[in-house]
Amino acid sequence: MGATEVNDLKLFIDHDADLYRQQHTSILKNLATKKARGQYKHDLAVKLFGYLVESGAKKYADKFGLPGQPWHKMFDVSTRTRVAEALTDDFEEEFKLGNFDQLLPKKYQRAVSAHASKKTTWRAPEGLEIAYSPVNQAYFALWPANRNRSDQQVLKVASADEMHDWLRERYGSAYGRGGRSHSRRSSVHERLHDPAAQRAREEAARRGISGHARKRAQLDREIGEHVPMWRGGKI
Repeated sequence: MGATEVNDLKLFIDHDADLYRQQHTSILKNLATKKARGQYKHDLAVKLFGYLVESGAKKYADKFGLPGQPWHKMFDVSTRTRVAEALTDDFEEEFKLGNFDQLLPKKYQRAVSAHASKKTTWRAPEGLEIAYSPVNQAYFALWPANRNRSDQQVLKVASADEMHDWLRERYGSAYGRGGRSHSRRSSVHERLHDPAAQRAREEAARRGISGHARKRAQLDREIGEHVPMWRGGKI
């Protein structure tokens, strides 16, 4: 069995509402709780997902299999193990993002709420999100930052101090902990230092108008000819 069978079975399990309601949700709750208690083990998670995969394989074979073809022949042990591994990897990534916090017991959910009331703010580059997981007690740098978190990549996992230092070292001293998001400000900064804007300023200076405040409006017009988003010194 190859990648096609693995992908087909996994997609079937991921999108089957009955499997999700009857079995998948309870597995996610179980594993999320073990994560919160520090009792999580990857190999045992794969084994647990194996039961879900077996149910999915039987249901898939019943719907789409050939007459007389046993489900365990349609999806052999190797294929089912690879699907269970893929489901485990999905769980671990989603858990890092905090997407299963709502499945945790109430005492852990209270920790989530308590942290939300005193959430650290970050100055981060445009497209980068800094999120906190109270279960992992760590910050995550996520890219790209958008509502569809399934497309996000985890770039960094760190404490608050480590994340602050990492942002400054990687993106510059303008970024780090404290204050509101720096995304818009950084975008403006980049545009102000765009080569086209710089050429416009140099041309205005060559004409002898850049050093006179009374001619600032004319300078703005000069820059505006080269950089359309420039409006009175603002973008």
